[in-house]
Amino acid sequence: MSDINPIELCKKLETSLRRYLQVALPISSRYPKLKAEINDALKKPDLLLKGPYVESLCDFEKGESLSDLVSNGVLNKDVAILNEKSPQIYNRPLHKHQESAIKSIGQGKNVVVATGTGSGKTECFLYPILNSLLNDDDLDTPGVRVVLIYPLNALANDQLYKRVVPFFVGDFANKNILVGRYTGLTKNRDRAKEEEDILSSEPFFKSKLGWTKIPQNWLLTREEMLNTPPHILITNYAMLEHLLLFPKNAPLFKNAKLKFIVLDEVHTYCGAQATEVSFLIRKLKQKVGVKNVQCIGTSASFGGKENDTKVLKFASDLFGENFSEIIRGKREPHILLRNSPKEEFSFSANEWMDFSKKIQDYTPNELLEKFANNSEIRKLSSIFMSGNRNVFLFQDLAKSIFGDDPNANNALASIISTGIKARRDISDYPLLPARYHIFLNGIDNITIGLSTSSDEHFSNIKVGKKFADEKGLRFNLLVCRKCGQPFIEGYLTGNILNPSPHNSSNRISRRIFVLDNKDNFDDESDDSSETIYDKLNEVVINPQNGEYKSTDGVTLFEVPLDKDVDTGTKYLKKCPCCGGTAGTDAEIVTHYHPGDFMFSAVASDIVYQNISPKIGSENIIGKGRKLLVFSDNRQDAGQFAFSLQKTSEDILLRRLIMKVLLDSDSAISFRTLKDGIMNQLNGNYPFLDESGEQYKSTDDLGNYLLGRILSEFCLPTGRRNSLEALGLARIAYDAQKFHEASESFSDALPENIRHFSDAILDTLLESVRRCRCITHLGNVSLSDKHIWGEYFVSSNLMFSLHETEQAKFSWIPKIENGKLLRNNRRSAFIEKILNNPEDKNIVVDILTAAYESLKSAEIIKTDNKGSMLDPQLFTIADGTKDDIFICNGCGRRSFNNVLDKCGAFNCNGTLKILDAKHRAREFEEKHHMRLYLAKDGEYASKIVKEHTAAINNSKREGVERRFRNGDISILSCSTTMELGVDIGELEAVVCRNIPPTIQNYQQRTGRAGRRAQAAPICVTIARNRNYDQSEYSNVEQYLTQEPATPFVHLDNTKLFERHQFSIILSKYMAANLSIDEKYSSPTLGDFFGADFSEEKEDNFLKSFKEWIKSEDGAIAVNEALKLSETLPASLQKEKKELVNSITEKINDCAQWYGDRWRFYKGKANECWNNRDKKAFYWDEKCTEWTSQLLIDQFPKMGLIPSYSFPTSNIQLEVLTSKKKASPWEQDIQLNRDARLGISEYAPGARVIADGRIWESYGIGHYPKHFMATRFYFFCPTCKNVEIYESKDDVPQFCSICKQNISKKDVRAFLEPKSFVTSLEKPYGDDPGLTRLKPPLSQESKLLDGAEDSKFEETSIPEITWAYQDSSKGKMFIVNKGHGEGFLRCSCGYAKAIRRGESAKVKANKHKTPFGEYCQNHHWKNNGNPEDLAHIYQTDTLQIRFKKSLPEPPLDLSQEEILQWPESMCITLVETIRMAAAATIKIDIREISCTYRLLNGYPEVILYDNVPGGAGYCKLIQKHDIKEILKAAEHRLDCKMDCSDSCRSCLQSYDNQAVWDLLRRKPIQEWIKAFMA
Repeated sequence: MSDINPIELCKKLETSLRRYLQVALPISSRYPKLKAEINDALKKPDLLLKGPYVESLCDFEKGESLSDLVSNGVLNKDVAILNEKSPQIYNRPLHKHQESAIKSIGQGKNVVVATGTGSGKTECFLYPILNSLLNDDDLDTPGVRVVLIYPLNALANDQLYKRVVPFFVGDFANKNILVGRYTGLTKNRDRAKEEEDILSSEPFFKSKLGWTKIPQNWLLTREEMLNTPPHILITNYAMLEHLLLFPKNAPLFKNAKLKFIVLDEVHTYCGAQATEVSFLIRKLKQKVGVKNVQCIGTSASFGGKENDTKVLKFASDLFGENFSEIIRGKREPHILLRNSPKEEFSFSANEWMDFSKKIQDYTPNELLEKFANNSEIRKLSSIFMSGNRNVFLFQDLAKSIFGDDPNANNALASIISTGIKARRDISDYPLLPARYHIFLNGIDNITIGLSTSSDEHFSNIKVGKKFADEKGLRFNLLVCRKCGQPFIEGYLTGNILNPSPHNSSNRISRRIFVLDNKDNFDDESDDSSETIYDKLNEVVINPQNGEYKSTDGVTLFEVPLDKDVDTGTKYLKKCPCCGGTAGTDAEIVTHYHPGDFMFSAVASDIVYQNISPKIGSENIIGKGRKLLVFSDNRQDAGQFAFSLQKTSEDILLRRLIMKVLLDSDSAISFRTLKDGIMNQLNGNYPFLDESGEQYKSTDDLGNYLLGRILSEFCLPTGRRNSLEALGLARIAYDAQKFHEASESFSDALPENIRHFSDAILDTLLESVRRCRCITHLGNVSLSDKHIWGEYFVSSNLMFSLHETEQAKFSWIPKIENGKLLRNNRRSAFIEKILNNPEDKNIVVDILTAAYESLKSAEIIKTDNKGSMLDPQLFTIADGTKDDIFICNGCGRRSFNNVLDKCGAFNCNGTLKILDAKHRAREFEEKHHMRLYLAKDGEYASKIVKEHTAAINNSKREGVERRFRNGDISILSCSTTMELGVDIGELEAVVCRNIPPTIQNYQQRTGRAGRRAQAAPICVTIARNRNYDQSEYSNVEQYLTQEPATPFVHLDNTKLFERHQFSIILSKYMAANLSIDEKYSSPTLGDFFGADFSEEKEDNFLKSFKEWIKSEDGAIAVNEALKLSETLPASLQKEKKELVNSITEKINDCAQWYGDRWRFYKGKANECWNNRDKKAFYWDEKCTEWTSQLLIDQFPKMGLIPSYSFPTSNIQLEVLTSKKKASPWEQDIQLNRDARLGISEYAPGARVIADGRIWESYGIGHYPKHFMATRFYFFCPTCKNVEIYESKDDVPQFCSICKQNISKKDVRAFLEPKSFVTSLEKPYGDDPGLTRLKPPLSQESKLLDGAEDSKFEETSIPEITWAYQDSSKGKMFIVNKGHGEGFLRCSCGYAKAIRRGESAKVKANKHKTPFGEYCQNHHWKNNGNPEDLAHIYQTDTLQIRFKKSLPEPPLDLSQEEILQWPESMCITLVETIRMAAAATIKIDIREISCTYRLLNGYPEVILYDNVPGGAGYCKLIQKHDIKEILKAAEHRLDCKMDCSDSCRSCLQSYDNQAVWDLLRRKPIQEWIKAFMA
């Protein structure tokens, strides 16, 4: 990549993407005007690409070397060991900021290191820590001296393996510095050998450190660290909370002499998390008994010096120590550029262009010596160093150096390439480093107006989502993915066809119309009975107002849509014009947008192909190229990994096919073609098998490739997009046998067409070949879905002369009374070339003769079931030099021409020859033809893998290792690789979306070229969503914005109290739990007791009160009180107050535990007394309840901190064996916040992970899972929701509004803890064969809202509010499936049902999740359906406005009137949420919102996003409501004066789904009325 010209890359990207769009979103040649307008629109400047931008990465100011610091006594003399190990590092000048950090930390100062990515921040604290350890006279004694805390495991691993271990364990091995990583990845003792074997085989350790086994001072297991605490402990904040809470971990901190706490990537701690971590650090210091620990924070994402005061306050609050110094790196020109030139010289733009071809002739040092004296490089360096900017538009820079010279851009590329290559050696900083930024944008939509005057029925196109102009309404343009037929889309409301939908009205139905009544054809059906063209409904639409079935307007043809059984949405599954089917897509048509996955796959592939191969990696897949691709979430990252791998395999296979064919002098067999491809691969196999793993066996890969070659030429989907369809490859048959058949067949033809017998037979054979009617070839399985797809593995894919039950197809269509009842492909073609004869018998005779001739020649093989073609007789040849014909109707290409008749089914077009000039232009301009014919040179193969939290830690670590070693070429990541990971030689990064903040962007793009060894390329793709499109329109503003400085909200009594409680509980458990309970994860039964009658509850509470008054209890309370010493006064309590608080909380928890235990026990006893079998059920529930883990339940009750314990996660467990492995040890880790998981993982849902699709089959149930069926009602009058343990307990009337509760308002629900897949699919499904289903919809409601009497008056009479803490404040998220809930069997199977489906589902046999037929058929909840729910306990604030919302304006459309109430409510709640957050000075992401309408009045509901609450809602209520409304007015007073909403007022990353509903002006006036 270092040699790449960014302007040329941009041209390649823009040109290739434009070509791709024309292929992916084809417009039929029958619409030349529409096609021409779209092609013109795609050439609009900045539509597809912006940039390149140049970010200067100038060198950092230099300081003393390590050698100097040792000589001056700053560092211990033993640091000189580095002079033997790494003399270059030891003697090279440090960056000045590294020197400053070493000295300041050495003086005992707390510092923030705020320098850029790749600036050596890690060394800023490693050297001082080393110095401290070397000065430690007691180093032989184990004990924690240093705690390094990382926010992500990937970063912790990276630092452990590349920095900490090589440095402390490798370079300073003789000092016996103990190092240990304690995270979720740390193994127990019984797994130590496994970990040692993996690490010992790591090439990095072998080559760099020469290790054959792991040194003893690198502690690998938990037991090792508990027995011998390390000097340097590496962990993350969540694990640290665990370590401090549970007594079993106490030995880790024995003899601790803590000197340093380091928080890497400290900017990531913000909001409630920052508050929690600040309390955690104080607990750690208190645990080890030290008051003053040196603290260090590092980050590359703080703003400039003007933010220093804020940064220092943030660090001081976070660590609880005084910070007075920020270490910043000062950029400066290279030292040779700071000196006067020896012999300055200048190049013209042309000379620079010429030099770019000679640059490889110079060594890096020669370039450095020569070009340090160059005028243009010095001028560019001066521009980089001027002012505060560090990002420049490339073209502006070129103009500033070369003026208007036409070669300025190419000359600048040569300058930057030279400046990066010029250096002393590979470890030295370049003369002029820089980074390129390019932004891409997939066209997001096209709308068209309707026109009565155009023969194509459309008026001018517009890019974007503009649905009306002065000429009338504008409708979304849709195109068939296969034939390019244009359609429009509308939404019918009454008799008006609207261009866009309304989210909440069920009176609107989606309609699709063919743009006009052109002739149809059929690419995929074999029989005219399958067509839907005759079902089209002719409709007149008024272009101005959308009147449906108007008397005046444009005549369109409405297409019938199919309702999707999963989503209820209506889709066009089959094109009425070409017969193309949707496959795994939702429908065959698409909006004029290529799809985010495929667009980013094409863009990423272009970037990857332009990365320079790595020297010495010729035999590695991709020749050493590496690319990181970021997505915002794990599903997108997983799906993209598959999409890119599949696309790459398809392209590579077709290129290899063409290469072999172009090198062959004559036609070859499919086997010979396969052998030629294997030779081309030369032992590198970049293809994945059905399980998603790389092929290792030559035989297995050979069989797969042979199958793929067959599928390329034997499936109906290839009639449009295969090498044959493009006219690049030509299929024929054994020459002798085919000649024999043709000779025999010609006698049956009329004399005028006998000379066409070859072409006719070839066309007829193609019709059955493309239906996969073939026999076996070699070891290729005809039932392998990995080769053939979901729909072409049927055993009846064969044909017979006449219709039979065994064969799917018939050579001759059905005949009745001597007449053809309908046509198929073959009869339709014969009719065409015979000019539709009246006597159809001649058609039958000709087809019969053809069949018999082919059968006699043994091209057709026949048995008692049917007939098939023998692929052993197929031959294939280069088709690029043969004549090719194209149909002027359907656009299909063909090598055969019989009387100029098109061979496409139902097409009446005429064939015309493509002349050589036209064909040559296609080879140059068509996207896929260029790829397959290698017009852009070599195509680098690749292996793409996913790196997300959906893969367990160990496997993810293995993926990182394989990527580092070059076995994986591209990593598709979520945020797991965002922070600090150093991939060294990585030269390019692609962001598949615009990151939510500039910090995210800086971190992701900072992964490339971290050591400035090349000019890294960062390509960011704007997705087709509101936020990305908004930021793309203001790219320069996005790039140059300052990162926000985080802050710590210390004055949070609620969060702090939980940390005090955790100190007391840790001491209580150590004193009162048995040994076994201490050394495991305690349960509720362990803590409270497995028998918890009212008497036992009283005894427990009495015991707790006695303990807390005891000496041990007093010590615990004093420790908890001591925690507040460095915190705001508002957090400091009297001892009695804290004792009362925890006693009250313990009392609440005991009552909460006891009430449910006694309810279940009482039910069980009642059933036992009545000899009712349900007694077993209630006893089971009681046991499950006592088995709940403390760490799952106590955070929900606000008894311990919730930020580090996954209190509300749900897992989709992937079953891979009948013996259930622990879910946390499985390769696939599908965990989700329960608020989302109850829909995304619900039975029937599909997710992608590790290259496979996993479908949820049922509800998991482990012994410690508590999942009782309970009941809730939703009051339709006041929207109140209440829950009850038994249906009998549900009252007759709503407790809020006193309205009657009917039976239909009461529904059963359960809170699932996990879902499971089916063991019948242990490897999941192929994403190429399975469509991802969107998650079922869910509703979020306030549960047990505050009673009317609890609402307090505010300073505005018309507004009241009520606060509830997490013990009462609850949000109820429910998934009703398809509206009727889920049926659940005791075996684990579960299914979302529709109305009237329950009896059928229960009557049918089903299998258990373990693949066996269920023997019990014991349906839970007495066979009645249940909803899936999650109760989210948190702080809530209800704000009631006793005033109706604004009325809609009179000039609104019917659609907008329907939308108005929802629009006003959403605008109001978003405004209040943002205003409240601003008032209490927190990030808006810390609180969420919803609403209710009570008797027409709005109620805004705010709730904390932290499980158990964070105290924010309470803090909001402490402010005057006028202050909040004033902040709301300020928010709505948009500085951009937008019409509805924009990024300056109400639009944010997290509310982009409702941007189209935000209307600020009506709410602005409505709020002003309260303040009047």
